[in-house]
Amino acid sequence: MLVQPKTRWNFFISRSGIDKPWALWIAHVLEEAGYTTFLQDRDFHPGESFVERMEQALGGCDCMLVLLSPEYLRSDFTRAEWRAAFTLGAGGNPRRFIPVLLRQCVIPALFKQYIYIDLVGKDEQVAREVLVNRVRAERLTRRATF
Repeated sequence: MLVQPKTRWNFFISRSGIDKPWALWIAHVLEEAGYTTFLQDRDFHPGESFVERMEQALGGCDCMLVLLSPEYLRSDFTRAEWRAAFTLGAGGNPRRFIPVLLRQCVIPALFKQYIYIDLVGKDEQVAREVLVNRVRAERLTRRATF
């Protein structure tokens, strides 16, 4: 049973350790765009139960952003997070789970059904536009360079 969250967030950002700078940047960009985020690096505090905070994050978010990288896909900890998100999203919000590709990696079969946000190789301005427009489910307003 999930611990009831104290509040709700638009996005819980799930990341591997090496992707902390990306996670902080994505949270900042989304908050500038008016969204709320829940992120381990800012919302988990000394003395709290990691497992309980993770349950609150998963139960209290509208959508989980999964920051895909080779390191993310190798981590046992992040595997537990995305498996829980799959379970929570089954039959519910069709956009409960959004992968964000940070670096090229082999995308697992379970992820292949999801259209992902591709930030690989994009400069900061283009990555910002792509991220915000894609989470809003809007069409890109300008042609991104690849």
